[in-house]
Amino acid sequence: MHRIPPQLFCIVLMAVFSAGVTGCGDVTPGRGQVIRVGVYQNPPKVFQEPDGEATGLFVEILDEIAHEEGWILTYTPCQWPACLVALQQGEIDLMPDVAYSSEREEQYDLHQIPIVESWSQLYRHPGTGIDSLSDVAGKRIATLRGSIQETTFRQMLESFGYDATLVVTESFQDAFRLAQTGSVDAAISNHFYGDTFYRDYGLEKSGIVFQPVSLYYATAEGAHADWLEAIDGHLSEWRSQADSPYYTALERWLDRPPKSFVPNYLLWVVATTLGLLALASGLVYLLRRQVKARTGHLAESEQRYRLLAQNLKDSEAKVRAIYQGLPIPTFVWSTRDAGFVLADCNAAALALTKGEAERWIGQPIETVHADGDELIGAVKRCFQQRSSLKIEITHQFSGRDTPRVLTVTCGIVPPDMVLVQIEDVTEQRQIEEQFRLSQRLEAIGQLAGGVAHDFNNLLTVISISAELAMENLDPQHPVREEIQEILATSSRASTLASQLLAFSRKQVLEPQLLDLNLLIRDAERMLRRLVSEDIEIKVILAESLGSVRADPGQLEQVLLNLVVNSRDAMPSGGKLTIETANVELDQGYAERHVGVESGPYVRLSVSDTGSGMDAQTCSLIFDPFFTTKEKGKGTGLGLCMAYGIVKQSGGHIWVYSEPGQGTTFKIYLPRVDLPATSDRVEPPAVTSTRHETVLVVEDDERMRVIAQRILRKAGYEVLSAANGAEALEICERPGAVVHLVLTDVVMPRMNGKQLADRLAETCPQTKVLFMSGYPDDAIFHHGVLDSGIHFISKPFSAAKLTRKIQELLDNPPDR
Repeated sequence: MHRIPPQLFCIVLMAVFSAGVTGCGDVTPGRGQVIRVGVYQNPPKVFQEPDGEATGLFVEILDEIAHEEGWILTYTPCQWPACLVALQQGEIDLMPDVAYSSEREEQYDLHQIPIVESWSQLYRHPGTGIDSLSDVAGKRIATLRGSIQETTFRQMLESFGYDATLVVTESFQDAFRLAQTGSVDAAISNHFYGDTFYRDYGLEKSGIVFQPVSLYYATAEGAHADWLEAIDGHLSEWRSQADSPYYTALERWLDRPPKSFVPNYLLWVVATTLGLLALASGLVYLLRRQVKARTGHLAESEQRYRLLAQNLKDSEAKVRAIYQGLPIPTFVWSTRDAGFVLADCNAAALALTKGEAERWIGQPIETVHADGDELIGAVKRCFQQRSSLKIEITHQFSGRDTPRVLTVTCGIVPPDMVLVQIEDVTEQRQIEEQFRLSQRLEAIGQLAGGVAHDFNNLLTVISISAELAMENLDPQHPVREEIQEILATSSRASTLASQLLAFSRKQVLEPQLLDLNLLIRDAERMLRRLVSEDIEIKVILAESLGSVRADPGQLEQVLLNLVVNSRDAMPSGGKLTIETANVELDQGYAERHVGVESGPYVRLSVSDTGSGMDAQTCSLIFDPFFTTKEKGKGTGLGLCMAYGIVKQSGGHIWVYSEPGQGTTFKIYLPRVDLPATSDRVEPPAVTSTRHETVLVVEDDERMRVIAQRILRKAGYEVLSAANGAEALEICERPGAVVHLVLTDVVMPRMNGKQLADRLAETCPQTKVLFMSGYPDDAIFHHGVLDSGIHFISKPFSAAKLTRKIQELLDNPPDR
């Protein structure tokens, strides 16, 4: 046997002696103290038996420490979230099995030496296929409310942008039961609980492992630091002793072998060579076991981190795919040298820039957007303010004819990037502008129609009074010339009112099936006389053109107004093109144009090569009294009348123009699959006058009086009423005979149509003639006269009124 050097013997002896006495210092006094301990169901670490006894790893270790310290422990059962609240509120004094986090360190006091290390794992229901973090998208995952697992997993979902639903429960048992029944797709718990019980619930381990943490006892902040120091003192001592209560509890509850130690009895055998050799052999053996155990732990950790790395890689790939698949053009600007350079862009951005953005990667923002001060300023403000913002700009893309309206949204991507999304909203803004224009024209039309109603009453009184005055004057009377001027002016005013009614879509139409080509051919000679010789007129008429339902006279007026406007836009000559075509407006066109329905249409186009108009002028041309002509050269009612006629005929009119590029008006009228009517309806011949009784019903006194004068002069017996109720009273008097009722349509309380309906019941032989300067839907449907209705529009002449009444009285009753 070799002699052991005395120096080595002394060193080993001192080391063993030091190991034997470590941790045997003073323990904090506190014998007899009662400590209230929270206990919740998280086996094998801490739980309550069916008989109510608290047990588990943390309970056994704490019981041993309490025995040594002389503490009296009372265990209070609670759910995990309630336990933490009770600890903060002082309802319990100590909470076992608390995982460390920076947030909890601010809320509670923890001792220094951890009891055990733990990590979190996801256990899946069979068949769900969850094995990596990317698989949880769209899945339902259960876990413990208020646990470190809930907090960490929520952060992971938010970081990677997955839309999994997290179902919180009051215990891990509840979470695993939900996964067992398929109510959720998986459950998350610490690996101690999960590895112990997942088979009992028929679950499977997944590859999702995360958040390794240390577990401690905790007290309320600043409450019992002496208890925590006592716990650390015992743990420090026990962790150096293989047969200590600490390792005994670990082996019992976690099925772990005790860690290596230096036995105390070696202190007695080191005096002999055999003991020293045994010590050396034991040390070598224990070191090998430690290396083997450590190597196993490292391999296990490496495997876990490989899985985490793969999950992260999969998540990054999925985020990248989502980013590239975004339909909104997206650019990523990164800071560099107090400026920004383009770091990335998605496929939609490449499409928006027609591939140019790929060449911009790495370029400064000032180079990419040399004329984009607004966009550059938005990116800088977003980065400086660390908040999102949204602006709207107009940008001219290379290779495109017109500027585009863009919505730019900027968002911060910590720490040094700004994400910019650009949407082309040009068509959307155009539709919004069309809608605003339509609403404005509708409101103006309502106003114009209302004005025309009262205006026509005044014109009727003026013109008929002038007619009656003329009849009583000698042909050579000097006043006749002034009265003729009054009549002429009334006629022009009547035309003005008619144009206002046309714009407001309140004039009376007599629609029929028309061949638009035939109407243009009939009007072509007149149109050529309207323009100068230096304007070339080209008429292109489509073959087999469909029919349209419209008033031919009104449609001729529309064509006339468009041609006159084109003529005035070409004072030095040019080319005027009138064209027809059958078209189909698809759903896409209808969505881009307010009020348009898809389907078959006949299109009438009038184009010129004149001076054209800017966008501001185009938005106003259908407004009443708006004109670009010199003062006295136009009323500004031609195009507004055309607008009203087309709209009232169920069609649409659009204008396309640019300064210096000419103007095109396009009218779309619904196509009708029926042959056109060739002849226009002529009024019937007038027969002789008789002396019947006519009742005039009119709320305007001046109009009522003038109508009575006309009819009495024509030989009729005339009665009058200011409203519908008076008229009914007169007609229903015993022995009353009223052959015809001349009634205004628009009256307060009872309108003309309601009066006519009452007369149809009580006086069926009485005929009704309606009059109005403002047709409403009482007797019209969108300006078209109902069948069987007789009507005369204001203003009218005395001759026209008496002829209309005579025609109606000479015809047999309609009902």
